[in-house]
Amino acid sequence: MSFVPLIVGSIFFALGLNMALHFYRFRKSATRIYGRVMAIEKYVSETRMDGRRTSQVFFRPIVEYVLDGETRKTTGSSVNEIRHKLEQTVPVLIRRSEDGQQVQAILDDGLSALIGYLIAFAGLGALGVYVFHADGSIIAAAVLPAALAAIGFGISSAFLKFKGFLGAIQKDSTPHKNAEIIDTAEAYRKEVSSHGFWGAIIAFSFMALSLVIVFFGYSGLPADAREMMNNDFGAFWTQLTSGKMPSSWTDKLLLLGIGLFFFLASLRSVYYVRKKYGALLTR
Repeated sequence: MSFVPLIVGSIFFALGLNMALHFYRFRKSATRIYGRVMAIEKYVSETRMDGRRTSQVFFRPIVEYVLDGETRKTTGSSVNEIRHKLEQTVPVLIRRSEDGQQVQAILDDGLSALIGYLIAFAGLGALGVYVFHADGSIIAAAVLPAALAAIGFGISSAFLKFKGFLGAIQKDSTPHKNAEIIDTAEAYRKEVSSHGFWGAIIAFSFMALSLVIVFFGYSGLPADAREMMNNDFGAFWTQLTSGKMPSSWTDKLLLLGIGLFFFLASLRSVYYVRKKYGALLTR
């Protein structure tokens, strides 16, 4: 029996759950004001795994807000796409320390909670592997993550009381090394247009692939099945649902169904790309 899925799953579940809960607790005790997106930071993050170096581009908004007559800056969460417009008004959560000397500021966009939930669900997946594939103990899979979550909750409560929300203490607005600051309308439009172009290329390529799958599924059906589908779809559907469908139809109908599903998904992708990047370019 391997305990690795149990340990990894418990840590991920506890960490993710506490990230989400802490965000909501911070929001409850904070004051909401509004700031403006003054720039978008674009930077490359490099990671090394199994001796190979991989890089990924991230974006995060740099937000300017005014508190007590003083202009301050904070940053949003880093993601791999542009989510904000320049000069967009965004809500900022402000929380002061007990002595009033320290100010913590985060964007009120719920992304921290979403990331927390995703990490927690990944932990649940690892715990499921431990229980169902490693013949692990259900009791251990329930008790250990609950205990770690409780310990993490207590620790984060101390941070919230004395030092503020873990990870949100005066977020560093200093740009990453070799970061590109997008702060003009021209640079912003160029970056968003590039995203929209490549997004459309991927979406339409996905659509073309789905049509190829549909073609092979349809053309591979026996002639009588194609004739029935084209001329009397009601009879074709009855044959399909009666349980008396010829076995020679099965594989090709499955391929046809997969192709149609991918085609519908590609339509959704095309719509998403046009709506998202079109909205970002609309001022």
